[in-house]
Amino acid sequence: MNKDEINILLNDLFPLNRSITGNGLRESFKVLFEYVPFDLKEIPSNLNIGDWTVPHEWNVEEAYIKNSKNEKILDYEDSNLHVINYSTKLQGKFNLKELNNYLYSNPQVPKAIPYITSYYDKISGFCMDHETYKSLREDNYEILINSEHFLGSMTIGECVLEGETKEEVLISSYLCHPSMGNNELSGPIVLAYLYDALKKQKNKYTYRFVIFPETIGAITYLSYSYEKLKDIINYGLVLTCLGGPTQNISYKESRLGNSGFDKFIKKTGNIDIREFTPINGSNERHFCFPTVDFPIGQFARTIYQQYPEYHTSLDNKKFVNTDNLLKSSAEIYKTIKNYEKISNKKEKNSPEARRVKSKNKELFSMATSEFGEPFLSKYDLYPKQNFDGAKGKSDRNETNDILKILSMSDGVTNLNFIENKLKIEKNYFHLLLEKLESNGLIKIN
Repeated sequence: MNKDEINILLNDLFPLNRSITGNGLRESFKVLFEYVPFDLKEIPSNLNIGDWTVPHEWNVEEAYIKNSKNEKILDYEDSNLHVINYSTKLQGKFNLKELNNYLYSNPQVPKAIPYITSYYDKISGFCMDHETYKSLREDNYEILINSEHFLGSMTIGECVLEGETKEEVLISSYLCHPSMGNNELSGPIVLAYLYDALKKQKNKYTYRFVIFPETIGAITYLSYSYEKLKDIINYGLVLTCLGGPTQNISYKESRLGNSGFDKFIKKTGNIDIREFTPINGSNERHFCFPTVDFPIGQFARTIYQQYPEYHTSLDNKKFVNTDNLLKSSAEIYKTIKNYEKISNKKEKNSPEARRVKSKNKELFSMATSEFGEPFLSKYDLYPKQNFDGAKGKSDRNETNDILKILSMSDGVTNLNFIENKLKIEKNYFHLLLEKLESNGLIKIN
């Protein structure tokens, strides 16, 4: 793929209203199919995977806010970010005070429309830039969100390039966000570049390319692929946030940081290294969850939550630098091929490397969720919305600490080490352990 082809792909994908299900997701796969011949799998709504359930399919036909002069002051046709992702139907006439119950803006980025989701709670609402929000005056407003939730399916795409050996490299990205460039589309575009480059030559490894919605897609994919993949993966990569203006590309290690590819990256000296964390990030959190524990890292350039345009309408085609998309693609491709030259065999990626002896009686915790992080919302341990703006602001500190504990609950890392590593106050740490154990999310022995 050259720069012109990357531009075409970006332009074709950008306007589609994606979510974790729905027409926008399928249309995106149709666009990508011109570059990567994915086999598509439709996962039915209401399928249960542990705590998780594939949600009803969601689509939006029309949405707007009109003032008393019949003027549209907000229109879904102008930006698909204007509607909360997975918003329920809404229709009626409201005064300004009533309307405010359904409006979301972010004063920290006043010119941007924020991106808000609510997949598992029934919420209706609109998103607008804060300047528009502040300009609203007392009036009678007509509002409409014509959306539908129904028993449908979630789409997952997979494509395999056979190599000289059966050992595999799992290259993945996600499609589930609406019109955002760096955070949403850079990963699939770089994945398409890598497929195009690798298909033209002989490769040592078999390369498996997968795209699915974040979290629920990864967990679902693991539920039917784990047994097939667990003994043949040499390493894997999650591709995200690769099109922004940051100078250097960076690599987030796998959970243990000791795979052959982790070690190779550290020796290159020209790629910034990030230690693994389950806080934020993408599907590497689930691939690296202790009960899965695949040796999978992540490549990024302009990293999620580290730029003000993140999860807003300002993460647009102007923000995504096509030269950087091409640069990221070429750098990752070169790294992949260089690793092929020096790698000999799959290295054991064992959590035993984390075992730390204690003078006291050792206690260990083991996570119980089978195919990635548990559905913390079920236990009231996760914020209801992904929003940190004027409304819906939530304290994620406890959730973050819980995720850190879970990511180290591999059955061989003792609790003293976890407590000291995370620098958590003792009483608070044991309170979190009690919450996790009482909800069946860990076993302590």
